[in-house]
Amino acid sequence: MAKCNLNVCLKVFMVSVNTLFLIFGMVLLAGGSYALAAEFQGIDADIIKELGIGLIVVGLFSMLLSIMGCYGAIKRRKCPLVAYMIFVFIIMIALGGVAYVLFSSKSALEKIEAGDKTGNNYGVCSTKYHCAIRSNVLFSQLII
Repeated sequence: MAKCNLNVCLKVFMVSVNTLFLIFGMVLLAGGSYALAAEFQGIDADIIKELGIGLIVVGLFSMLLSIMGCYGAIKRRKCPLVAYMIFVFIIMIALGGVAYVLFSSKSALEKIEAGDKTGNNYGVCSTKYHCAIRSNVLFSQLII
């Protein structure tokens, strides 16, 4: 009896989490579509176009991944669940790599420090590392 309740609980949890990711993907898709359709003054059109396409791609991938997770959880199919787990694992490894590069890259931290010296205020920060985490500095600005 307890095993049955656990399976139902896990199914509800998987469907709930994947529904949130589906909504997140829809928001990204809508944001990317808006970025492509709207006209922004003072911002390079190529950058907005690349940003819009990137948001659409990430939104579609997120939506497809969440649909695969929901389908696997509801129908109890092993193949979509295994594919879902592999994709989520790859995403986690990639995000860990990006975090490692950002927090261990001396040039990225120097660029953040240079921004502080030029008068950019990132909010109430206790250290330069805390400023980097709480700032609204774009990821592309840290890498370039």
